[in-house]
Amino acid sequence: IVGADVHIAQARMGTGRDLRDLPAPGFLRTETDDQGRFRFANMPVGATFEFLVEALGRAAVGTCDQMPYVQDRCRFAPGQARITLTLPADVRVWGTVVDWSSGQPVAGVLVAAHADRRVAPAAPSRQAITAADGTFHLDGLAPGSCVVGLAESAGQPAAGFADELELFLSAGETRGGLRIRFTRGALLEVLVKDPNGAPVGRAVVNARQIEGQRGYKGTTDDTGLARLRIFPGGYSVIILRRDWYGPLEDAKRVTVAEGTTRQIEHTIHPMPRITGVVRDAAGNRLLDSRVEVCWIKPPFPSTVSTISD
Repeated sequence: IVGADVHIAQARMGTGRDLRDLPAPGFLRTETDDQGRFRFANMPVGATFEFLVEALGRAAVGTCDQMPYVQDRCRFAPGQARITLTLPADVRVWGTVVDWSSGQPVAGVLVAAHADRRVAPAAPSRQAITAADGTFHLDGLAPGSCVVGLAESAGQPAAGFADELELFLSAGETRGGLRIRFTRGALLEVLVKDPNGAPVGRAVVNARQIEGQRGYKGTTDDTGLARLRIFPGGYSVIILRRDWYGPLEDAKRVTVAEGTTRQIEHTIHPMPRITGVVRDAAGNRLLDSRVEVCWIKPPFPSTVSTISD
């Protein structure tokens, strides 16, 4: 294959505790010559590498997804002979993104297609933004199991929810007519306060669909607010936990419509606290003592014991 782009996708040096990844991805690349050959010169001795190869009309192939999950060395090293990389004919898919409720086309949605992450977690993906009529076209895909759905941008979750289509595609196949339902979702804000109205941070909030299997979890910030982007509908919201607070309020029910923001409040109570001073028989303070408080059901009284460290 002439004119294929060959990239260093991963580079490693050392083994065991001395293992480190080299900053190679992103700028080390070359092209194949008229014989399909490629060459990287002046590579560091002792380093090993993985490749990402792309060519027009061919599936992008990354050798990283062919590695064991944990391994000190990459598969290729300087001086290694007979390195052969095979690029199958690519797979192409096209379809339309439509509004979840109305079925109308949605423009400007970032769609991605990639190999099933359960099979090839490091396989490269392809992305496209839907046109004014909601259509998208993706090529350069590898044959086999493929998932088509919303893309993640810069490591952040997609700002919405959509169908994920699982396909099995053959080399050279074009699959069209795909239909992906999309909604930008809704925003649920949960404000957690103590009995005095002060915000409570680091409280874990859980929202679960009343009718359905979707669930979302978040943690309150210093202002006591947790923001959850959720699929529209009815939810049961509880505070799962917060250290030194309890008992927690019962679940609250809330319905949030698409494209709206709904805020609810939860009040949680600090748990009872006991303070005191541990002294010896002479009245001297005992440092580094451990105080143990045991709650015993009536009619037995509570007991306090000290254990000197």
